[in-house]
Amino acid sequence: MKNLALLLLLLAPFAHADAPFYEVRDRSGAARLHQTRSTHSPTLARIRSRSFVYSPYPITDGWREVFHRPDQNAGWMPASRLFALDRYPSVAVQTEADGVRCRHNGNAIRISVRPLDYAAEQQHFRRNAQGSLTHYRGKALQGTDGDIPRSQIHAIRITHHGKTRLAPPAQYAHLFNPYFDQPSEFAERTACYYRAADNTLLLITAIGDGAGYADVLFATRQGSLKTVWTMAHPEG
Repeated sequence: MKNLALLLLLLAPFAHADAPFYEVRDRSGAARLHQTRSTHSPTLARIRSRSFVYSPYPITDGWREVFHRPDQNAGWMPASRLFALDRYPSVAVQTEADGVRCRHNGNAIRISVRPLDYAAEQQHFRRNAQGSLTHYRGKALQGTDGDIPRSQIHAIRITHHGKTRLAPPAQYAHLFNPYFDQPSEFAERTACYYRAADNTLLLITAIGDGAGYADVLFATRQGSLKTVWTMAHPEG
C-alpha cells in the first residue's frame, strides 16, 4: 500500500500545477484573515501583502481556506486577494547528481540530498511512547509518518551575484524523504518560479515516504534563505 501511495505521489503533477502556495495581494498593504466566509466574521489576523499563505483547498463561494503560519489554525480569505505562486514565470529545474539547482538573474538555490545514515544520526532523533520518530535535533520531523526516513536534505547553498553561502542547517535539517529510491525523483517533485518585484526565487517541492507527504516552499532573496515553509498535505 505504501509503495502504491508513493507511486501516486511521484506521478501527481503537484509541484508543476496548482501549487498550493499563494502570495497575499491587497491595495491597503494587508489583507484580513477571517474566521468564516464573511467579511463580518471575526478577524484572525492581518497579513501583509507579499506574504505567503498555504491553501490546498478549492475556492468556496469566492473564498479560500488558508493557513498563514504552520502552527496556526486556518482561516478564510477572499480568493481575489491571493495570487498563486505558480503563475509567476517558471525557472528551469536543473538536475544535479545529488539534488537540484534553480538559477535566474544572478541568483541560485542548490539543494543537495543524500541517503540517511540512521545509525550515525540515531542519537539526534526522538521517539514518542508508541515508538514513532517525532523529532530531529529538537524540531518536529517532516516528510515521514514516524518510520525511519530513507533520505534527507543535506545542504542548501544560496548564490547571489557570484557569492555563495551555505544556509543554516537548522532551517532544513528536519526535512526528510526528498526522494524514496533515486535522487532524480527530487527533481520530478520540484518546480521553481521567479518574482521579479523583489528578485526572489521560489522553489516548491514535496517530501514524503509514501504514507503521506508535505508541501515545502523555499524562498531566497539577496543571498539568504528567507523562507522555509512545510505543511503536511491533507490528502497525503
